[in-house]
Amino acid sequence: MQQRPTVVTVFGILNIVFGASALICIPIGLIISFGLMQAHGNPILDALQGNRVYVLWTLISSVLGILAATVKITAGIGLLKLQAWARITSIGYAIYAICIAIVSMIMTAVVMVPLIQQSHPASGPEGAAAIGGMIGGIAGGIGGSCIALIYPILLLIFMTRPKVKAAFVPQV
Repeated sequence: MQQRPTVVTVFGILNIVFGASALICIPIGLIISFGLMQAHGNPILDALQGNRVYVLWTLISSVLGILAATVKITAGIGLLKLQAWARITSIGYAIYAICIAIVSMIMTAVVMVPLIQQSHPASGPEGAAAIGGMIGGIAGGIGGSCIALIYPILLLIFMTRPKVKAAFVPQV
């Protein structure tokens, strides 16, 4: 019987933990973005909440995120059971996650940056606060997407290593 490589156990557990975290955090983020956090005259929040592209992207990426989290949890369980489909599913998830992170960076640069630039007050304390918020939002959006690339890249690298591939080949 083939012994499970430690890296398979680690990624199985991480898939489950990260997937479960996403299933909790995505709905909370939606509630904060569209429910509890009303703009109340904040021109940047007004602009973001009033922009159809931003709202549509947020909703679509949230639904995709929930689906991806479910796939990640399922693949994590399969990895722990050394199911061959789980390795392939993990590779597919990694490719998807890399693509969605890149699309998120593009959406931040193309939609959010111009929208925030157009909506902030020109001067005074409000202007300074708006510029600070804009810088934080842009850095958070793009920086968050860059950080989000780490796990799927590592998952892709390790799931394609020869020892890991061999662990998923049925022994006869």
